[in-house]
Amino acid sequence: MDMDQELKMQKMMTDMNRNWGSLFIETIAASVFYGMMLLQAFTFFFRYPKGHFRDKGIVILLCVVNTAALALAWHGLYTFLITGHGRQGPMQLIRSVNWSILINPAITSLMGLFAHLCLGYRVWKICNKNVFMAFVIIFASAACFALTVVGVGIRFSMHETFGFERMRWIVLAIGITTIPLEGGIVTVQCIWTRNTVGSTKTPLARTMMYVFNTGLLALLLSITTIVTYFAMPGTLVFLGINLILAKVYAIAVLANMKSRGFNPEHRQIEIGVNVTRAFARSSTPAFHSTRQDSEMMLQNMTPVRPSRMHKTSDGSLETKDLDFKHGRAVAL
Repeated sequence: MDMDQELKMQKMMTDMNRNWGSLFIETIAASVFYGMMLLQAFTFFFRYPKGHFRDKGIVILLCVVNTAALALAWHGLYTFLITGHGRQGPMQLIRSVNWSILINPAITSLMGLFAHLCLGYRVWKICNKNVFMAFVIIFASAACFALTVVGVGIRFSMHETFGFERMRWIVLAIGITTIPLEGGIVTVQCIWTRNTVGSTKTPLARTMMYVFNTGLLALLLSITTIVTYFAMPGTLVFLGINLILAKVYAIAVLANMKSRGFNPEHRQIEIGVNVTRAFARSSTPAFHSTRQDSEMMLQNMTPVRPSRMHKTSDGSLETKDLDFKHGRAVAL
């Protein structure tokens, strides 16, 4: 029994040594997307300082949860590669790394729930607030989240870092639920973006809208996660892609929260800009400065005193200025 346990630990250590290099590279890529997410959050607070408290709370929650997820991933890598390597036994090292790495799929599913509901809300508005579509989006989003949480619970009950082949039915169910949901959302979003954006934005801005706002990149990463799980069993490659996916979900939510269809303050700013542009295109001349306008008016104005016609002694008429004293007009 002891010999079998030792052989099992040696095999697990060999698998971990072979796969943690790819997980290290994927964690670096996740850190890059994490920086993009923080930039999106900063621009949200900078552009909409008077935004709704609910929206600000969602942005803060996204930042906190993704920060915790990235910190846990780096904790697992640092423990295995630096502090625990050669100083702990195989079992102690695996247990110290296991929880911080395997909790990330649950965090990704939470980010996916936010993204599905946020993008689904826009799709629901685009489709004239169809009740059946709203039910489908909410049910599918909740099912994806619940299946992932159940899968993470099963993985922790195994007390192993590998052995993911036992979870094939859960991963398959997650893929069957997630990919059609995200595919439908992306299709509607891309059609709406093509019909509304047009040529009003630069090619780079349009590309970013198609990649992030519509959820296209999130869909591609979801498909890649499922494919690598079945195509590369016994590895941690799909976990690294799953870590990147959490940041992409958060970026999609933040990008949509800054759009005119989600944020009321954005619509107010856009209305003000359109009114200003319409006034600039009008035929009425406008001064560039209020101060210049006032100075020109003061220079062209000449003082005018009230006057009335007065008959002289020879019968002719003359004009005399009036002065007001004690509320009565007196001819000067």
